Amino acid sequence: MTFDPILSACALFEGLSEAEISKALSCMSAREARCRRGQYLLHAGDPVRTPGVVLSGEVELFQEDFWGNRNLLTTVGAGEMFAEAFACAQALSPVSAVCRTDARVAYLNVLAVLFPCETVCAQHRQLTQNLIRVLAQKNIQLNEKAGYLSQRSNRGNFTLVDYQNNIYISDDAPSEYV
Repeated sequence: MTFDPILSACALFEGLSEAEISKALSCMSAREARCRRGQYLLHAGDPVRTPGVVLSGEVELFQEDFWGNRNLLTTVGAGEMFAEAFACAQALSPVSAVCRTDARVAYLNVLAVLFPCETVCAQHRQLTQNLIRVLAQKNIQLNEKAGYLSQRSNRGNFTLVDYQNNIYISDDAPSEYV
């Protein structure tokens, strides 16, 4: 896979030059997939080996109940990652991912970040720090959301609306909640 300028906007590659990102893509055995609107990228229950970085388009992450009702968790846009926590844990996905629009997605072997290659590329340290920061930020957001959802009264639940408004209004807040 060749370098795509949108990767510079991805939190995983923050602080890396175009050349370093290109080298990292090679180390992580990156592959690009073109996906059609409505195409599933991940089904709940699938093993997750590689996270995705949306290069163009949008991907929706949701949970589906027994009757097929969808609970939309988030929409991931260009430059954003999804399923990285599941890939790091080599876990089964509790969510499904489907293209909201035609999209291009880069799939990365995230374990290559955790277990550097023989050449110990200079960008590995930065990639590891970035990955840990992304996972930590999502964990914090999940804990905040759980705190709001655990409120016992309607008054407490209204604070969730305030919380969500703050997230959507903030310029630097990532839209990734999974």
